[in-house]
Amino acid sequence: MLVTPIPTNLRLDMSGDRDTSAVVGSDLYGIAERVKELDPNLMIVFHEDREEPFTVMENCKDGVIRFVARYKELDSRIIDDLKYMLNVPFEERLKKVEREIDRANADLEKPDDEVLDWLASEMRRDMKKYGIVH
Repeated sequence: MLVTPIPTNLRLDMSGDRDTSAVVGSDLYGIAERVKELDPNLMIVFHEDREEPFTVMENCKDGVIRFVARYKELDSRIIDDLKYMLNVPFEERLKKVEREIDRANADLEKPDDEVLDWLASEMRRDMKKYGIVH
């Protein structure tokens, strides 16, 4: 049986050695309970030292607790996102994320018009300075 190593940042430390994380059992809006209604194997873990402190984890059938998603706030967007994950096949979600990444990369690679204008004016100035153009 092939066992793939799991990165340490994707494991849940349930030993209690660190006080920076805790499983959210209940909250003001009942998000933790609603997550359990979607799937009893899901739980929300609060990591106080993270930018996105609310992490949804899944207690899988093989006994390993795996990362699902991170969130900045504990609100109904978590429920909406989890429902989306349950209803939309992984391949379709992956293609959507890849399209978003490709779009973002294309935006980053586009030349900046201000820089191009500055570069053209500098080139024109130097070409006149060295007698290449009149």
